[in-house]
Amino acid sequence: MYLILGQAGVIPYSHIINFIVTAYLVFMLFQFGRVELAIYRYSKQPNTIIGMDIIYSFYNNYFTIEIPSLKEKNNYGIETIMEAVEISSNFILYMNQTQTFIIPKTGMSAEQLSFLRTYLLQNLKSRFSSTVIDRANKAMNAPKKKNLFGKF
Repeated sequence: MYLILGQAGVIPYSHIINFIVTAYLVFMLFQFGRVELAIYRYSKQPNTIIGMDIIYSFYNNYFTIEIPSLKEKNNYGIETIMEAVEISSNFILYMNQTQTFIIPKTGMSAEQLSFLRTYLLQNLKSRFSSTVIDRANKAMNAPKKKNLFGKF
């Protein structure tokens, strides 16, 4: 549309890029605003699980998610996890296009973190990725820095 207006001489070509960038920014603000509004509405619902204690238990070929305050417990087969990702603060389990479990690392011991990382790596293989492991491998393989100016 902007190109047509530019071709017709209504808008100088030098301003077309500014119009396109501005239109894109406005579009993105509306998109982010809708997501924020949906999160806000969800957090205000009376049946939200935000702030509730959730217990994750992992077994040989399945895992359970239990919410004691709601007296709810669900079992999931390990094969139902499409992909798992570890980032600095969470483990994210993608079950399908509409269901994702976020397991926060806060409150987990080093032993629990190591167990969950190993469990996901062994059971999901290429469907598990970890920025923590990648960062540790990169640091181990980084070349040693040489001091060009001698000892200080």
